[in-house]
Amino acid sequence: VNLRHAFVLVNISRFRQVTGVLTLQAGNENAMMVWLEQLRAAQQRFQEKLKMKLALVAAGGDEGGQLCTSTHSKLISKMRRLKQARQAASADAVGAAAD
Repeated sequence: VNLRHAFVLVNISRFRQVTGVLTLQAGNENAMMVWLEQLRAAQQRFQEKLKMKLALVAAGGDEGGQLCTSTHSKLISKMRRLKQARQAASADAVGAAAD
């Protein structure tokens, strides 16, 4: 079997489990490089979009919860709890200083 211009695509879940493995074969070297560039660009766009969403949530800009997805809801919930804990600690410190 000739696997020239072949590459492997591995799907990994948020739990770091392999959920799929695909072996893809392009017709030539240039086509393979185009595929790889497009896959890397898509991955980078996804990561940037996720960072923006998480930054928006951390800044308190997701009051309606529209950015919460099942994939990232635990992380977002944890960020909200940490923010609330910091605000409560800050309020306690101000209250203690006033006493």
